[in-house]
Amino acid sequence: MNILTSGKKSLFLVCLIQCILIFISFSPVIFHSDTHSLTGSYDGIKNLFVIQSYLNQDFSQGLFKYNAMNYPYGDYIFYTDNTPLFSVIVKLISSNIYDISNHAITIFTIFSLSGFVLSAILTYKILSEFSIEKFLIIIFSIALPWTNPQTLRIAVGHFNLAYSWIILVCILLLIKIYKKINTGQNPNKLLVLLAVFTILVSFIHVYFLAIVLVLSGTFFFTLFCYNYFKKLSIKEIGKAIILTVGVPLVSFVFITKSIDTYFDLRNESPSGYNWIEWKFNVSALYSSYSFLKNKFIIINLKNYNYESVAYLGTTILFFTLLIGLVLIFIKSERKELSKDITKTQNFYPLILLTVGALVSLSISMGPDYHFLNDEYRFINYLNPFFYLEKFTQKVKQFRALGRFSWIFFWIFNIWVLIIVSWFYRKYSYSKFIIIPLLLLVFVDVKDTCIYYKTTNQENFLNMRVDSEEKKNLKALFSAVDVTNYQAILPIPYYNVGTEDYNTIIDPEDVFCRNTYQASLLTNLPLMSGKLGRSPIPFVEDMFSLFEDKPVPQRMLEKFNSKPVLVLVKRSFFNGEQNNWPNPPSETSKNVFNNSIKFIEYKHCVKLNEVAGWELYQWNLNN
Repeated sequence: MNILTSGKKSLFLVCLIQCILIFISFSPVIFHSDTHSLTGSYDGIKNLFVIQSYLNQDFSQGLFKYNAMNYPYGDYIFYTDNTPLFSVIVKLISSNIYDISNHAITIFTIFSLSGFVLSAILTYKILSEFSIEKFLIIIFSIALPWTNPQTLRIAVGHFNLAYSWIILVCILLLIKIYKKINTGQNPNKLLVLLAVFTILVSFIHVYFLAIVLVLSGTFFFTLFCYNYFKKLSIKEIGKAIILTVGVPLVSFVFITKSIDTYFDLRNESPSGYNWIEWKFNVSALYSSYSFLKNKFIIINLKNYNYESVAYLGTTILFFTLLIGLVLIFIKSERKELSKDITKTQNFYPLILLTVGALVSLSISMGPDYHFLNDEYRFINYLNPFFYLEKFTQKVKQFRALGRFSWIFFWIFNIWVLIIVSWFYRKYSYSKFIIIPLLLLVFVDVKDTCIYYKTTNQENFLNMRVDSEEKKNLKALFSAVDVTNYQAILPIPYYNVGTEDYNTIIDPEDVFCRNTYQASLLTNLPLMSGKLGRSPIPFVEDMFSLFEDKPVPQRMLEKFNSKPVLVLVKRSFFNGEQNNWPNPPSETSKNVFNNSIKFIEYKHCVKLNEVAGWELYQWNLNN
């Protein structure tokens, strides 16, 4: 049987090729996980550290509390980027069935990479719902999981944001729900499935709650309005809105507020909302990634922040250009395509998905959009957040607005492939244009795979494998019995995650990594923090330690009777190292500069010194 006519065989081929591409791109991580990881710097290594350190915690500290940073207050796992749904399941398995915590990073890596295969299967299923040629379905089911903007998050270590399959599950479910409603069948099971799915993925990353709710909400609201004005039944659609939007939103808020005792202390309006570097930019749609050899005929030379990338794909853009030229200059084609496209399979749910994609794109532009070198400003009245922020500042928690553009990538690709398939079926000679352009897809995938081979880094967090920096830390801590201490205070002190510039001190990356290693080596929590939405009052308590003042009473009540180890890298204060990021405010700059005085203020006792590292003991009564 021809593979192009057999659904099972063609889907198997897609999965097989996808697995081969994964092994080509990530073979060091897959086969040598002891020495290699997906990334070893910045947010990536932090996210791996919070997974491992959470799983290392004694179960008696609770299932949802995270205490390995921001000690003595700690935080809740919803604000740690440790992919709570994954971490909680692994912790429960390790505590009740079999201890797999030592292999957590390897398991998480496999879980993350398997997303390529899942996205390929879902892309295949979704494209098969429309009038698209089978060979195009096969090719783009392989390519799109690699070339979509979300995938780039693997390289920067935002692993749980790279799961493009989450948006694809939502798209597929919405199509199937529409078909049930449209044919008079009961959609309840699918509606409940979408609601449960939305709740679950919100505990993979909270942005997925917002993204899925926007897509589902817009889909059903548009359908509701259409049926209302056409005087058709709206009962099922109203139920769909309640189940897929209201229930997940209320459930998420109820769960987090019930568990999070710090909820009311968190910053309601974080810094960075509507920042240009985190918003969508129109030119990002046609500006290819730096590692792609193929370029579209127009590019913006600006290097976009990973929050703003939105490249639609080289082949898709050339297809779009050719389609546009034909429709502009050949009037008869415009009319015929317009007539035929409305008869295409699942045209109406695609229209509803398109509305959702455009609303999401509007959100990603922010409440205003500047263009032509900031000479003009577009007030974005089409953005739902424009109105929501007038009622609640909590909407600004979703400050990385560019992420909402991810839906548009998928819907735009579907439209282009439908139209290309129409031309392919109608004009036999079109294959001489379409097929050569498909070669660009393969080149883009090849370039992407090569790029990911370069992002694999050393596994810095495996303390069973020695390196020079790990040996130095082991020698430093060998002078003490770490079980006699309750925590480690790194100096320079760093704090990231309040989303308030007055309390942010970004760490130098290698120093930060070394503090993670020290924590894993000693199994002691860090008093520094690099989390998300940390309560500002707790950080202000920490800042007060670096003044000649008593320890805040609230903090003393959280400490136990053991002393604290103070880990010092003096080279950042004596001019030997000048690569510490500049603190963004006078307050945080003063804390950074004064943190070395902590040793003097608190009468710390020196315990050891190795390779530029100094280790002190702080007795809390000092």
